[in-house]
Amino acid sequence: MNKREAARLIGVDAGTLDALTADGIIRAVPRGKRRAYTERDLRCFLLGEVAATPTPQRSKARATIVPKPQTYKFSERSCRARIGA
Repeated sequence: MNKREAARLIGVDAGTLDALTADGIIRAVPRGKRRAYTERDLRCFLLGEVAATPTPQRSKARATIVPKPQTYKFSERSCRARIGA
């Protein structure tokens, strides 16, 4: 469920829900650029229980650029001859 629905369900403001998520009290699941909340995690918050799985953190590291493998142009016939097919 989205942030507005989750905030209404537990009876807090959307900004308060953001603060609880930032503090790690309520777990949010990333869905693209937005966050989603599960009913199980909200129920755990209301009952004072600890959620079983921690909030996944995004890595700030840049993606590693892997060079493309070098390709060679062979005719189908020469390829079959090379692999013995």
